[in-house]
Amino acid sequence: MLGSLREAIERHVQSHHRAGGAYAQTGWPRLVSARKPCVGREGSASVARRKRRCSSAAFPIKLLPDGAFSRLTTGRDEQARPRWEADGRYVTYIAADSASGGLQSDPVRRRADGIGEVELVASLDRPILEGIITSDGWRIVRVGNAVLNNEVDIVAMAPSEDTVSVRLASGFREAALAPSPDGRWLAHTSDETRRWEVYLRSFPDPTITRAQVSPTGGQAPVWSRDARELFFVNADRELVSREGN
Repeated sequence: MLGSLREAIERHVQSHHRAGGAYAQTGWPRLVSARKPCVGREGSASVARRKRRCSSAAFPIKLLPDGAFSRLTTGRDEQARPRWEADGRYVTYIAADSASGGLQSDPVRRRADGIGEVELVASLDRPILEGIITSDGWRIVRVGNAVLNNEVDIVAMAPSEDTVSVRLASGFREAALAPSPDGRWLAHTSDETRRWEVYLRSFPDPTITRAQVSPTGGQAPVWSRDARELFFVNADRELVSREGN
């Protein structure tokens, strides 16, 4: 156990820094969302969601350990859930279409240095609530139902396809997509036991292995860089881990 959630997050961010040394983070923007910051490849940069007026959001990127902030996104539409891609060059995030009244949202990606245009990652006939691109090009997304909030599924599209190739979960609310760095596993949370737990599935074939990782509640799964350890926050708001092959 690593103590309080705040201390655990600080230690987790420190463990991602390439030099491996402890450092103090100061000057972080106010009103950062409670959702975890995303630390990039080699621990060189972190991106967080900062709330703004008009229900929009900005993503400040900070070079670790003590670099300046730069702004990745612009505009007034709702933007959420930033995720680094495996090579550390792109950030994927969810962009909501303001013209749809929030009923349609799609994952998009942009270079972390802000150069170039925003690229569409995937689009389906249901709003996409979360999306991520794996190291080998699979696009895993969490799709919702605009009318029935309890219908949230995880689906995946192969690198060369624009339609759903694999349905990983259905029937309950799923969240917190966390593919392993080697692309062999997908961790996520589900409320099928009437509380949030962390589950592990083989990927891309989810029928080979499925296991509940958290014994008494869990959220926010994050992999170690060697894919041998899975961190998550337990019901007591402590950061814990499970090791495996």
